[in-house]
Amino acid sequence: MHAVASDGAGGWYLGGDFVRISGVERLYVAHVLADQTLATWSPDVNGPVYALAVDGPTVYIGGRFSRVGDLPRSNIASIDAQSGLPNVWRPEPNGPVRALVADKGTVYLGGAFDHVGDIERNNLAAVDAASGLTTTWNPDVNGDVAALAVTGANVYAGGSFTQVGEGAARPYRRDQRRDRVRHDVATGRERRRDRDRDPRRRRVRRRHVRSDRRRPAQQPRRHRRRDRHSARVGSGPERSGGIDRRERRPRLRGR
Repeated sequence: MHAVASDGAGGWYLGGDFVRISGVERLYVAHVLADQTLATWSPDVNGPVYALAVDGPTVYIGGRFSRVGDLPRSNIASIDAQSGLPNVWRPEPNGPVRALVADKGTVYLGGAFDHVGDIERNNLAAVDAASGLTTTWNPDVNGDVAALAVTGANVYAGGSFTQVGEGAARPYRRDQRRDRVRHDVATGRERRRDRDRDPRRRRVRRRHVRSDRRRPAQQPRRHRRRDRHSARVGSGPERSGGIDRRERRPRLRGR
């Protein structure tokens, strides 16, 4: 279970990573009534649901999915609270949605995405509740958003980020792969390119490895010459004053 939301009548909407409730098939989202019985409401989502928000006759779900019923819906959907059918509302974020708040005709969504539809929005966005179009509200958060709350004119967000605002620096942790950041000359926006996926960099790295393997592991010439001199008979520290002090086997005469 990842999310719950009250239906306003003593019951609850449930979202998570489940496929059955009390032995009855319910794919990732369900509605439990006030008498603790399972409602027939069943949108039939094809992926886990992480966030729920209820606004009158509409239930908003967010998660990691691509279909609701027989209709395509990417990571967020608006569902009729009575029939369980998805509405035509389609913001289409390109990453999972982990937090949702519906307030005064606006739906705020947070998660791990960089576009909502065709508009760039980094991990936090606001869309119109009626049309599903992205608004001009753009905090530009540099990390994942996992929690949202709205109080008056303020929106509170929590998650794995360090900066909010235009040009926010991207965080780097040792357990993550670091990306390079480039700026588009025309728009000034950042364009990231993964260093590990750059084929030119991969070819250069392989060429250096091959050149190292071709080098023979030979000892320098001056060291080999020194070892040859030290192996001569009577040379080195064992010879002193012209007398070879090393023990020699005696020769046998007559042979």
